Amino acid sequence: MTLNICFREEGRLGRIALNRKASQHRLDLAMCQEMIRILRHWQNDDAIELVVLEHIEGSRGFCSGSDLIMLADMANSPFGGAERYFSSLYNLCSLIAQYPKPIVTLMDGVVKSSGIGLAVNGAYRVATERTVLSYPDTACGIVPDAGATLFLSKLPNEIGTWLALTGERLTGPAAAASGLATHYCGSDDIKSLKRALQNDGISALDLYRVDAEPEAIEHYDEIGALFRSNCATELAYGLQSSGAWAKKQATKILAKSPLSTKIALRQIRTGQYLESVSEALKIEYRLTTRLAKTRNLREGVRATLVEMDFCPDWHPGSLRSVTYDHVAKFFTPYGIEDLELDPVGSIEHRERERIAS
Repeated sequence: MTLNICFREEGRLGRIALNRKASQHRLDLAMCQEMIRILRHWQNDDAIELVVLEHIEGSRGFCSGSDLIMLADMANSPFGGAERYFSSLYNLCSLIAQYPKPIVTLMDGVVKSSGIGLAVNGAYRVATERTVLSYPDTACGIVPDAGATLFLSKLPNEIGTWLALTGERLTGPAAAASGLATHYCGSDDIKSLKRALQNDGISALDLYRVDAEPEAIEHYDEIGALFRSNCATELAYGLQSSGAWAKKQATKILAKSPLSTKIALRQIRTGQYLESVSEALKIEYRLTTRLAKTRNLREGVRATLVEMDFCPDWHPGSLRSVTYDHVAKFFTPYGIEDLELDPVGSIEHRERERIAS
């Protein structure tokens, strides 16, 4: 049986490679649980000084996010499949964000949705000329997650709003300019970088620092001017009345789930007031577990990933028909059923207590 996660220890280095090649390394429950287990183990291993998160060689990219086909199939399961999956994914993201040792993510190739979250929650993210980052979530009836509520809202000049609503792509240099990547390395040098990390530790990244300014991103000024609105309807139709590039952005937004689009914009605006990844993950848990049970997720998955006719039948069918109250209910806390995040070290502590008893 092929393992979806490969890991090994190389001197001071712990390496985790995603190995679900046929599905572009989309995350399932078992993968999230296995990564948590490995990271918890290395957390207490003094021989491991840093962790590299990557994908197996010969595949197209680091991670295409959550397995939405799987989620659509199990969303209304009486066994709480969506809740278990998102709880595990968000605990993984929380662990990465708080991890006491450096985590370096090699974002060589395609990185989408929650795959971006795995990377950005860590301190070091290396892009290459083959890196392509995107958030196609609203086209599938879901929203950006894995901490995106926080970090997309912190990107300069409404770049995060633009990415979340349009699904547009950032190349490696643009990812570095935006701050989503912290370092840049040619894809041909990735093997050399990994050897240097093994030999020299985190200081090996010093040769790959980037000083790119956000203004280097194409259409930077237009993004800032056109994506400031707090109303998705106003934003989309404002784009339609602007120039050629703006009209293309409006077309992209209006093709996506109106409900997800309005929720995503409120996410980004809410994220401006958050201070921690855990706050973002708790909000996202309410959003994603609820959206996973709507017909929009199943319809979005059908139209974009299964039948690929790209003609989804959204409900509600337009931005104007999605009311404030309709959006607000997705943000309502669950109460005692809200997301619980394990603090770093708690799993080992409970395990020691169990063994001692």
